[in-house]
Amino acid sequence: MEDFLSEENLCGQTLLRLVSRGSSILAELQRLQGNLPRVLIPQSLESAISGDTVRYEAVLFDFHYLRSAEDCERTLNSSTRLLDLDLEFWDNYSEFLSRMYRVFESIVTYINDFNKFLGDVEAGYYIAHTVENILLDDSGRQLLCEALYLFGVMLLLLERHIPGALRERVVVAYYRHEGAALSPELLEQVCRLCRSSGYDPSSGRRPKGYPENFFARFRVPKHVVGQIIGRMQNDDIYMQASSFPLPEHRTTRLAAQGSMLYVCLYFLPQLLKSEASTMREIVDRHFSENWCIPAFMGFIVDLSVEWESYPAARAALSNTVSVQNAAHFADRNKTQAKRAMDNLRGYLTQGRLDEKFLLSNLDRLMSCMRECNAVLRWRFLHARTQRARFREAFRENCLSDEDTITLLLQTSQLEWKLKAMFQRLLDGKAEKWETCRSQCAERLKELSQYFTGEVLLTRVRRDESMVKWFAGVAKTVDRLDYKEEHATVTGRKIREIIRALEEIETFEQLEESLQVKSFLEDTRGLLKEMLRTVNITGVVMSHMETITDLAYGWELLNDYMSVLQKRIEGDPQTVVLLRATFLKLASILDVPLTRISQCDSPDAVSVAEYYSSELVDFVRRVVEVISKNVFALLRNIVELQSTRMRSFPIKLEAEKLKDYAQLKERYELARWTHRVSLFTEGILAMERTLLGVIQVDPRQILEDGLRKELVLQVATAMHKLLWFPQGTSDEFRSVALRLGAIMELFKTSMEYIQDYIDLAGLKIWQEEIHRIVNFNLEQETNQYLKKKVLASESRFQSRVVPVPLYSSSTSGAMANGPRQEQQVALSFMGRVVEALLRITDAATTTYAPEYMAWYGKDGAEVCGLKLCGQLSRSIGVIGMQGVDRLLGFRIVSSLNELFAQFRELSGEHGLLLEKFRDGLFPEWKIPKEGSRVYTQCLKKTQSYMLPILRCCRDVGRAQLLRLQFARLLEFRSRADAQLLHSAVKALNDGVIMDLRRHDSDADSVAQPVEGDPLITKTRDLLDACGLGNPFHKIYVAAEPIEGLPATLLLFLIAYLPKMRYDAKLGTLARLKDKYPIDGAPIAAGIATLLRQFHPSYTRSLLAFLSQYVRASIHASMQSNRPVVPPEVLPTLIFVRQLCAFSEVSKEECYAFFPEYIFDALRLQ
Repeated sequence: MEDFLSEENLCGQTLLRLVSRGSSILAELQRLQGNLPRVLIPQSLESAISGDTVRYEAVLFDFHYLRSAEDCERTLNSSTRLLDLDLEFWDNYSEFLSRMYRVFESIVTYINDFNKFLGDVEAGYYIAHTVENILLDDSGRQLLCEALYLFGVMLLLLERHIPGALRERVVVAYYRHEGAALSPELLEQVCRLCRSSGYDPSSGRRPKGYPENFFARFRVPKHVVGQIIGRMQNDDIYMQASSFPLPEHRTTRLAAQGSMLYVCLYFLPQLLKSEASTMREIVDRHFSENWCIPAFMGFIVDLSVEWESYPAARAALSNTVSVQNAAHFADRNKTQAKRAMDNLRGYLTQGRLDEKFLLSNLDRLMSCMRECNAVLRWRFLHARTQRARFREAFRENCLSDEDTITLLLQTSQLEWKLKAMFQRLLDGKAEKWETCRSQCAERLKELSQYFTGEVLLTRVRRDESMVKWFAGVAKTVDRLDYKEEHATVTGRKIREIIRALEEIETFEQLEESLQVKSFLEDTRGLLKEMLRTVNITGVVMSHMETITDLAYGWELLNDYMSVLQKRIEGDPQTVVLLRATFLKLASILDVPLTRISQCDSPDAVSVAEYYSSELVDFVRRVVEVISKNVFALLRNIVELQSTRMRSFPIKLEAEKLKDYAQLKERYELARWTHRVSLFTEGILAMERTLLGVIQVDPRQILEDGLRKELVLQVATAMHKLLWFPQGTSDEFRSVALRLGAIMELFKTSMEYIQDYIDLAGLKIWQEEIHRIVNFNLEQETNQYLKKKVLASESRFQSRVVPVPLYSSSTSGAMANGPRQEQQVALSFMGRVVEALLRITDAATTTYAPEYMAWYGKDGAEVCGLKLCGQLSRSIGVIGMQGVDRLLGFRIVSSLNELFAQFRELSGEHGLLLEKFRDGLFPEWKIPKEGSRVYTQCLKKTQSYMLPILRCCRDVGRAQLLRLQFARLLEFRSRADAQLLHSAVKALNDGVIMDLRRHDSDADSVAQPVEGDPLITKTRDLLDACGLGNPFHKIYVAAEPIEGLPATLLLFLIAYLPKMRYDAKLGTLARLKDKYPIDGAPIAAGIATLLRQFHPSYTRSLLAFLSQYVRASIHASMQSNRPVVPPEVLPTLIFVRQLCAFSEVSKEECYAFFPEYIFDALRLQ
C-alpha cells in the first residue's frame, strides 16, 4: 500500500500541509498575544488604566458599531479632535491590527479548508481514500486527529489570551480603515469567530454552555468527529507502547492523545453530557490517575473544574478522582520520587556511567528514565490543581518543590549523559563492529590453524574436524551484518556462536590447553561486544526522546523560578546541571515543528526562532540571579573601598601600621571578591549550548544579565529621584547631587567589572546610559508627534535587556510629584525639563545675558552654568543632550501654537492689520496720526497678546537653556575630548566650505546627495560637542504669515512699557512683581520666531520699532515732556538684545537706529 505521507499521495500531503499550517497559526497567535497594545484592552478588563487607554476610548468600537455604523461615523466626523485621534491611532497601530486580523482570517480559512478536505474525501476526490481508511492508516490517523485538535486549541488559546471584547475592537478598527479590501463572506466568518463569548480569562468566569457553544460556531461533520474520538478512545495512535511498556505508565503513554481527546470532546458535547458509559471508558483509560492535563504546551486544565457542568463527564471523573485518591496518588508519587532519586544517585556516581555500563544495563537505565519522567510529569501537572480540597491533600503528601527540582536536575543530567554517550556509540557503531568482527574472525582463523599442527611451537595433533569447524565459524562471523533491519537475525546468530564456543570448550582436546581457552574467552568477549553493538539502534534513541519529553512544562517551570534561582544563589555550580535541564526543555520544539518540517514549510524558520527565543528568555530569567548578585557584590566592594578603606600614605610609622591594616574590612573585601569569582565561574562553566536554533553563549548571558541589572538599577534610580514637588533651585540641586553620587557608584562598579570579569565595563556603561536616556526621551516626545514610536518598536528597546517604562501615575509618583506635573511629564526626562522651566519662571526670575544665568527676586543665582554642571554630573553628557532635544521639541510645539495664534489673528483682524500697515507706510516717516495709530489698533487686538506672550516667553526660555547646555558641553568636550572637539570642528568647516563652493559654482561642484548621512552625522557630533547654536536652527518650515512684523510690533508696544532696565543684571526686568514677563527670554523667543522666516521679516520689525521710537520722541517733544520718553529706553534695550540673539550686525542695526541715540542713552 502506498505510504500516506509520500509525495505522490495527494490526500496525505494535503492533510499534512493543513496540520503544518495549524502549527504555524498557533505560533503566530502566541507571538501576538505577548505584544498586545494596552490601548486596545477595554477598561473593564484593564486593572490599571493608562493614559493612552483612556485617550483612544472614543475611537474604539465593539460589534455594536456594525449595527449603527452611520451614527458612530457621524459622531467622529463631527469633531476634528476625534478625527485626528482616529487617524493617529491607525498610524500607530495599523501594523498590529493587520497582523491580528490576518491571524483571525487564517483560523477561519483553516477550518474552511479542513471541512473542504473532509468533503473532498467523502466525495471521492481522493481515489481509494475515505475517512474510515485514513483512520486505519497510522500516519493518516495521527494527522486527522491533529487537524481537529489544533483547531480546538486555536479557539481555546484565542479565548485565553485575546478576550472577546479586545477581538471585537481589533476587527472593527481594521474594518473601518480597510473594509473595502475585505471579502464580505470571510469578514462575516471572522466576526463570528471574534464575537465575545462572555468568558473572562482574568477571573475564569464562564457563561452557560461555554465552551461548547463557542466551538459550535464553526460546524465540523459530527460523524467524522465521532470517528476521530472513537479512535483516540480505543487506540494508541502514537504507538508509544514500546517507550512505556509497563501498565503503571499507561496514562503517561497516552498523555498526548488524552490532551487531544479533551479538546476534541467539545466538538461533540453530548458525550460529555449524557454518554456516561463512554465517558467512564475514556476516564478509566486516559485519566484514571491524572486530572490535571496539558491541553497544549503548558496550557494546563483541571478536569475536575472544566467538566463540572457536564453530568456524564463529572460522574465518570468522580469515580477515580476524590480527596482520598488525590492523597494516595500524591503519597505514591512521593515514594516513587524517593526511589528514583536513590537510583539516580547511584547511576550518577562519578566514574560509574561509561559506555560499557550503558550497553550492559541499557534496560535498567531506560526503566529509571521512565520512572523519573512519569513522577515529574504527575508532580508538575497536579501542582496546578484548582480544587482547594485537592490542593490541600496534594501539599500534605507530595514531594517538596526543592526535592522536585533536585529530581529534575538529576534526571536531566542522566538523560544528557546517556544521550550523548549513546549518540557517540551510534556514530562509531560501524567502526566498532568492523573492528570486533575482524578481530573475532582472525582469532577463529588462528584457532583453526592451531589445530592443523603445522604452527610452530605447538605440539598438537592435527584435528580436521576442529580445523573445519573453526574455519566455518570464522566465515559465519565474516558474513554477519550489523544493520538495523538485520539486527534480530544477527543477534540470534551471535548468541548461537557464543553458545557453541562455550560447548566446544568442554571438549577434551581444548580443555587441557590454557592458550586455547584464553583465545576462546577473548573471542566470546568480542562476540558479546558485537552483540551489544547490534543493540545500538536509532530506535533506542527515539524511545529516549519520547520518554524525556518536557513539552508540558512550557509554562509550568515558571512556577519554580524562585527555587531554581535560590539553588543557584546557594551553589553557583548548579548552572552546570541546569544546562542539561535546558536541553531537556528544548523538546518543546518537537511538538510544533514535527509536521512543519515534514512538509518543508517555509514557516519552519520563524516558528523555530519564536520557540527558541522563548526558551532562551527562560534561560536568561533563571540565571539572571547570578548577574544580580554579582552587581550587588560589586556595589558593596566599591562602597567599601570608597568609604571605609583608608589609603596608605607614602611614608608610614611602624606603630601606625595596625591602624591601616583594617583586617576586618580587608576580610570582607576578600570574601566578596571570592563570592564574585564563584558566581562568574559558575555561569562560565556552562558550555555553549544550542537551544533550538539559537546558540546560547554563557559569557554573553552573563554580560546581558549585568546589562539588564545595570539598566534596571539606573532607570529606577532616575525614576525615583528625579521628582521636584517644590520646584525650587535648592531642591533641584539637592536631587542632582544625590543622583550624581549614585551614578558615580554605578559607574565605578562597572569599572571594577573590567578587572574581575574581563568585560568592557565602561563601554557597557556608556551604551546602556545612552539607551536609557534616549528611550525615555523617545517616549516623552511622543506627546509632540502624530506618528508615535511605541515602546515595543523603539530602536532603543531590547527584549534581552529591556529598559523599564515607568508610569507617572504610579504610587511613588503620586507621593512625590504634583498632579499638574504628572499630566505633562511622562518620564524623568520630562520632569527634569519641567523643573528647569519652573525654576526659570518669568514670574519669579530674571535672566541676565552677561552672566548666562537666572536670578531670583533676592538677587541670588537660581539657574546658571553651575546648576547645569551639577545636572550634567547626575545624568551625564548623554542626559544633557536628551534634555536639550526635548527642549527642542517643546520649542517646535510652542512655535506651532504661536503660528496658530498669528493666523487666527490675521483671519479675524486681517483688514485692521492691513489698514495698520498702510498707516505706518513708509516706515522712515512718522505716522500721520502719530502714536494714536498704535493705541487704536492695540485696543482691538489686546485679547491675542497674552497667548503670544506665553508662547514667546516659553520659546525664549527653552532657547536660553539650550544655549547654556551648548556652552557647558563645549567646555566639557574641550576639557575631556580635545582631539574629538578639534576634529569635529574641522569636519564642520570642511562641510560648510563644500556647500558654499557648490552655491557659488553649481556647475563644476557637485550637489550633496539627498539622504547622505554625512551632514546628519556631522550635526549630531556638533550638538554632542556643544558647537551648535540653538539660535541658528530652523525648527519649523513655516509658510509666510501676512502681517507678522506688524503684529509683533503691537505685542512689543503692549509689554515693553511694563519692563524696566536693571543696571545690576544688565537686562530688562519686570516693572512690577505681578507682571509675568522677562526681557531677555522674550527677545530670545522673538529672535527664534523670526529665524523661521525670511530675514526681511526681521528688517521689517526693526523698521517698525525704529518708526515707533521716532514717533514716541516726536510726540514727547510736542507735549513738552522729556525728549526721551520712558517707553523708549526698554525698546532700545530690547532692540540691542534682539540684534544680539539674531546676530544682526551693528551696521545693520544703526541703519534703523542712529548710533547717536544709543550714545545719548549711554548704552554703548
